[in-house]
Amino acid sequence: MSELIEKSVESPEIQEVQEVKEISESNENTQNVEMEIKKKEEFNEVVDEKIIDNVIENKKELKKDFLLSLKKLIDVSVARGVFKPAEISNIGKAYNELNEEITDNETSEVTITNLNNIKILTEMSISRGGFLPKELSDVGELYNLLTQVLE
Repeated sequence: MSELIEKSVESPEIQEVQEVKEISESNENTQNVEMEIKKKEEFNEVVDEKIIDNVIENKKELKKDFLLSLKKLIDVSVARGVFKPAEISNIGKAYNELNEEITDNETSEVTITNLNNIKILTEMSISRGGFLPKELSDVGELYNLLTQVLE
């Protein structure tokens, strides 16, 4: 109630300043949304390229610990709600394929396509803020190793 009284007592100049501030905040939010959409469009274009480039089913033999760490990246991202509901089925598919290729042996053969999918999911998680600042160095190390394997 006191807010209503205070607002009615404000001068037209103060109300005008508040309206300008609201418009400026609205414009800033609109610009942020537009920038975010542009980033996602650019990111999606790159993702499509990567998927098309790695259609061949070559395999790489990798250590089990490394593969389990990659699997953990997906676990953390999903638990933190990084992915959109429409993306969950594809993420589950990539997760299950990686999980199937991890054997009890010290090393496992994993397809390049699955590794590329994990790389894409990691990029999405990082770009959407799925990891805490203190985790980024470890995530970056895993990402760099994964990138080297794919080259």
